[in-house]
Amino acid sequence: MAITAGSVERWRDLSMGELRDRVWQLVVAKLGRDHVVWTAIRRDPVLAARVRGALTGLSSAAAGTRDEAMRRMWIAAAKQALDGPSPTMDKVMDAAVTPQPEAVAPTLSSPSPLPPAARAAAQEPVLDPEPARATPPRPTIPQVVFRAP
Repeated sequence: MAITAGSVERWRDLSMGELRDRVWQLVVAKLGRDHVVWTAIRRDPVLAARVRGALTGLSSAAAGTRDEAMRRMWIAAAKQALDGPSPTMDKVMDAAVTPQPEAVAPTLSSPSPLPPAARAAAQEPVLDPEPARATPPRPTIPQVVFRAP
């Protein structure tokens, strides 16, 4: 059975077991994020919530199976597809290239009332080194060698 946007709209009335079976078919189909079926599911918030619940149920049902890693990977991809389409590379590059306004440091128009030597001393940070705490040396543990009996 082919999964179409029209058939997905009827999923709202299915029982949870039937919905889980249909969602598994959707997961195995590995449709892209911007596919019409995912768009139809995202449009209906109730259906999207039920599909998220079915995906969670499928994820827990995959525990302990020999294909657990593969199933969880497919389910994770389906959850990402349910969240929405990924931004295109053009949008990402535009955001990276957009120049950000630079912060300008304020300038002082009046000279400082301090003499130059005091001004230099006030600008230099004073570092008070913390005294090094002496940690006791750790006792050496003899290496254990296991031999065959």
